[in-house]
Amino acid sequence: MHSLVANAAASTTVRRERLHPATEHSLLFDQAIAATMGGILSTVVTNPMELFRVRLQMHRSSYKQTLETMLRDEKSAIFTKGLTPRIIANSMYSGLVVAGYEIVKRLCTKEEYKHRVKW
Repeated sequence: MHSLVANAAASTTVRRERLHPATEHSLLFDQAIAATMGGILSTVVTNPMELFRVRLQMHRSSYKQTLETMLRDEKSAIFTKGLTPRIIANSMYSGLVVAGYEIVKRLCTKEEYKHRVKW
């Protein structure tokens, strides 16, 4: 009976070490959410440049002519056109890359250094 209580206490201690003290969530979860939000923000900021790049490739016109055509024909839609699929793809990619990296980092860290890493 005593060993069951000791094992339960040890597993609770291990579980608490993996939780972020400020949020009581896993640090991995927090990192994945932050990466997803970063993916969304970077997509929103770079979307007009991505649309400009696509228009240049499609129409094969000069930079000036492409920009004038976009501003004349699409006006403020250059900020939102094609944004939803890019947000979905980039946010999922960013979150999965960071989560995958953290998991691999945990698996590859040598026992002698594990106490130095903040999980």
